[in-house]
Amino acid sequence: MRDELIAIERKLYNLYKLGEMFASQEDPSLVDTFQLLAEESLRHQKTLSTVDLNLKGELIFPEIRDKPPSLEELIREAIIAEELLARIYLELSAQANGSVRDILKMMGEECLRHSYRLKLMYAK
Repeated sequence: MRDELIAIERKLYNLYKLGEMFASQEDPSLVDTFQLLAEESLRHQKTLSTVDLNLKGELIFPEIRDKPPSLEELIREAIIAEELLARIYLELSAQANGSVRDILKMMGEECLRHSYRLKLMYAK
């Protein structure tokens, strides 16, 4: 489960770096937001690699396309992935104890904030 979550965060990081490239040409005001989202995905990867996830369950992991054709499509992909990740982290936090529970809950809440930011970008 940890490896799957790290892989998803890695794909999101790559998606946000691609978004940074798209934004630099299409809407430079979005570059900083994509940089922040990429940094937080990278931090999630590092956190997941250190947390002891002895949790069981069947989870549906989001599919993330490697190269969406447009900035708009990229943002849509990221919204869906962040919302699914938020649900996963929050469900896992409900099964966990102590600091692992707190970390997973924090990561789930961050994913919800990411989704909110992305929705604001999409509406622009």
